[in-house]
Amino acid sequence: MKNADSQVILYAKNWFKKTDTIEDLRKIYAKRNLMVLEHISDEDIYSMLTHLVFDLCIKDNDINFNHLMSEIFRSEMQWHRFTNVTRIRNVIRVYLQMLRLLKVKEASGNTITKVLIPLDEPDYTILPRKVDPK
Repeated sequence: MKNADSQVILYAKNWFKKTDTIEDLRKIYAKRNLMVLEHISDEDIYSMLTHLVFDLCIKDNDINFNHLMSEIFRSEMQWHRFTNVTRIRNVIRVYLQMLRLLKVKEASGNTITKVLIPLDEPDYTILPRKVDPK
């Protein structure tokens, strides 16, 4: 295994068919942590994603940490009147947007010159492959 968070990053980058974001992430984290789905709460997903996003922000100079914080703050202000569950789900959405923009490789033309974040191959036993429209 190159990176325990590979499947989460690939999910954010649309490698998997998405149904319900929280349920999809629950499946990914259950497999990663060898846990039962029912034992992973929305708060657990929020916490694990928070650690992942902040760790990657610290390592990656291309991600503007202030921009990340302002997006989270903006989403919190926008959703302050809603329940905690709704707020957590909205911040998770922002985290996935940040991961989607995360640069994992440098390339020159069609040649990869440097791998910035090593990722495992997508595990389609967790979630099905995204079917691209033709």
